Amino acid sequence: MPIRKINKFALVGALILLNSLSVFALTQQTIEENNFLVYSKQIQMTMTNPDVDQNLTDQSFNEQLGISDSIEDIDTSTQVIRAMSNSEYPITPGDIFSLSYKASNELMTFNIQVDGNYNLDIPGFDALNVEGFNFSQLKTAVVDLIEQYYPFSTARLYLTSTGNFTVTVKGEVESTTEIPCWGLSRLSDVTGIATKYASSRAIKIVRKDGSTHTYDLYAALKEGDLTQNPLLKSGDVVIISKASRIVTISGEVYKPGTYQLLNGENLNDLIADYAGGLLTSADKSKLTVSRYNNETGIFEQMKVTFDSDTEILNQDVVMVESVRKIYDSITVEGAISSVANTNTNTNTTATILGAASGKLLYYFIPGEKLSLAVESISSRFTSSSDLKNSYIKRDGKRIDVDLLKLLSGDLSQDMTIMASDELVIPFDQKFVNVQGAVNKASSYAYTPDKTVNYYISLAGGETQYATGTIKLYDKNGNKLDSDSIVPSESTIVVVKSNFTTNLATTVTIVGLFYTTAELITEIQSIF
Repeated sequence: MPIRKINKFALVGALILLNSLSVFALTQQTIEENNFLVYSKQIQMTMTNPDVDQNLTDQSFNEQLGISDSIEDIDTSTQVIRAMSNSEYPITPGDIFSLSYKASNELMTFNIQVDGNYNLDIPGFDALNVEGFNFSQLKTAVVDLIEQYYPFSTARLYLTSTGNFTVTVKGEVESTTEIPCWGLSRLSDVTGIATKYASSRAIKIVRKDGSTHTYDLYAALKEGDLTQNPLLKSGDVVIISKASRIVTISGEVYKPGTYQLLNGENLNDLIADYAGGLLTSADKSKLTVSRYNNETGIFEQMKVTFDSDTEILNQDVVMVESVRKIYDSITVEGAISSVANTNTNTNTTATILGAASGKLLYYFIPGEKLSLAVESISSRFTSSSDLKNSYIKRDGKRIDVDLLKLLSGDLSQDMTIMASDELVIPFDQKFVNVQGAVNKASSYAYTPDKTVNYYISLAGGETQYATGTIKLYDKNGNKLDSDSIVPSESTIVVVKSNFTTNLATTVTIVGLFYTTAELITEIQSIF
């Protein structure tokens, strides 16, 4: 028959078929790229997230400095022990001492206390002003005073109770607060109420005499300059200002976090001094600075390089990306889905369809255990996954492993996975295959004592091309009576009419001789 006399419906069918195949191929490629690759959680942790790390940008004042948010509660006896063991303990109003000495062979014992003006009254002697004294200096002064009048008096001075006072903290805090302190309280002990926008680089202390001193708490806690974390005194007022430049750095650096830069410090200082430098996995050519735009209200990103001394502004977020790595992989196949399971309804049709064997590639870091791999792909398991009877193919050998035990925390069968391993997950259910002129040809879960009509119904019923002839074959290919009970792993064939068979053959032949463009031309000439 001449080609030009081909039925026009066959030509239209061929054109639709060719276009459908193209779309199907592209769709399959997209699915493969997005769904067939699974990365270990360890690898995911090393991948840089392009979004701003909320945990880093929300660091509190104390988290920025690496100190605890809780205030240490020290009882009186502990305070006394610490003070007595510290020769630099500063004498504090309220301190109580026990004094004993011999006078004319009589043992004298007194309890004496430092008043609010730092005066220490000793019965029978002139009062001592002990402001600025530490415990060692006070002990020497008291012993010298007594021995002037009573030589060989063997005077002894002991601290029995420490004084307490309050310090006012105000400025960039939730509210102005008076915080209890004692002689060994330092500046860092009272700054926990500061907001995350408070400056740690310029905290002021106004003393009782009116003098003002400025301290860099970051230098004290991060760089070890303890002179910047002074002991507090009675009457002190701590003033915390708002930080002028707070920036965040994340990604491939040793110490990601939120930092406050000083004047003149920029990108290189942030990376080298604050973040501890770049990791070996860092890509020096891929640094991103996210900067807040006040006009648009969003963060805008700009690419910079490591050797550029880029100016860093307040609220900037610097992200250091990692170089792309090549990881080892294993193959996982069998009763596993190529798409992560997010459907928790076990009564849907999807849970009883299971003919297609899934396959995916799992990328991992050398030394990774099977238990972590199983946890990472657990969302791909289906209701028909036989986890208990799974196994690994390695170097031509089979290693049985119970994945249910691994998931439940029993690591008795855990092992290190190796490149080119193949993890096989068998099907837990038996199936009946339904083919031919049905709406949903597939394999369906086997149910005992059912006839062919039951499975044809699961397959959406017969199509308009069904001839009414139904054939039943057992798992070995032997033909059975179609009216009998369907055994497991059998095949049901609903025979199609010859018309659809001929049409499919015609479409295939036309597809071999005609390109899509030629088909369109042919159709136009016919119509």
